[in-house]
Amino acid sequence: MQQQLGGGVRGDVCAPCGPAGGVTMAAGEETPIIQGRRRPQPGVRTAPLPTHLGGTNTSAHAFLAAIATIAAMFLVVTFIGPGKAPGSAPGLSSRPQFEHVGEQSVEVIWEKPAKPVGVIFLAHGCQHAATDFWAKSKHCEKCLGLPEELRVVKKALQMQYAVVAVSSMGPCWTPEVDGGRVKMVLEHFMEHKKLKGKPLFAFGASSGGAFVGSLPFVMHVDGIISQISGIHIPKGDTKEELVESLKEHGGDGAFPPTVFSHMGASNRDEMTANFVKRAQEHFKGLGVPVRETLLEPLPISETFFSERAPATISKVRSKAVAESLKAQGLLDAEGYLKEDPRSSEWRDAVAPHAGDDTLIPDQSTLSELLNVAYSLHELSADHFGEDVAWLASQNRAALGKHAASGGKDNAARVNTAGAQN
Repeated sequence: MQQQLGGGVRGDVCAPCGPAGGVTMAAGEETPIIQGRRRPQPGVRTAPLPTHLGGTNTSAHAFLAAIATIAAMFLVVTFIGPGKAPGSAPGLSSRPQFEHVGEQSVEVIWEKPAKPVGVIFLAHGCQHAATDFWAKSKHCEKCLGLPEELRVVKKALQMQYAVVAVSSMGPCWTPEVDGGRVKMVLEHFMEHKKLKGKPLFAFGASSGGAFVGSLPFVMHVDGIISQISGIHIPKGDTKEELVESLKEHGGDGAFPPTVFSHMGASNRDEMTANFVKRAQEHFKGLGVPVRETLLEPLPISETFFSERAPATISKVRSKAVAESLKAQGLLDAEGYLKEDPRSSEWRDAVAPHAGDDTLIPDQSTLSELLNVAYSLHELSADHFGEDVAWLASQNRAALGKHAASGGKDNAARVNTAGAQN
């Protein structure tokens, strides 16, 4: 059943959350653990707590506890009745469609070009939602449109991929809860949009990055981009055991090529960098093709903000913000941020030029862009196109190998030698 359109949900804090007795993917994607909070009702945005600094929770215990659920999922797949495909309205192939789908009223937003070459699933981070990836419009009145998320969608569409985003059930992704919901949406979308057989890639950041790494255990996926997150596969698995485990939980026995995109190069997110390093080593030992993409700190020029958020920040305003940051001593001689913007006083410096930007963490365009510039645990669209192109090349290589084997190597992707970046 389809239900009345609803709003995206965002918050400002997140303790490890999920159903009673469950284990979550991760804690706050851009927020330290301050206290627990029940996820707000659809369409309701909660005010930030006074103690919020917009920081990232990178707790090793929360991260490991979250991704440890991958090997033992119990999923209930929701059925969508005939004719209830996501985005079933005719003639809407070039603008976003926002729907609540299925018996669980799964929040879904999708957009596709006229002739898609494949599908990319997008998984948000903790305290975020699918509504981050599109700007507010008559087609999605509840959308927020954060700048990096908008750039991800734009790049995907330019590369002729259909894009599907789903909001997690709770503040963070939980495989045993969300895996079946996402599988239902993606499989039904690809069938009813006549995209079955085309490549399906999955991109996620932080909690979403760990979650997309769980999808091959419940469904067929052709490639993964895990950003600012590691992916957990049980250390004891051999190639043969991995194939068996993937099939046991509902996957097709193949773990796809994987991109690890992270901000560890600056030594500001060493914990994530260490998770990624261990995951890469394990993946390569299992024969999974791996690519690493580093997201470096960025200098703030006069056009930094207008180039990354052209729809909301003019060149004049971008220059004013950059000059204010420099005047307040927040930038070094080369234009790099001196301090973590999650704890610095940059808001006082840019407030006169904020316009309609709330400057609230997890909701603010300027806040997100400063996190990207500082390169510390933030979703980024940088190198996204290159990463997708690499996945596409790996998919073509796997299909060629599959054809050459006469269709006998069902685990062709798992058995492909690890790719070098």
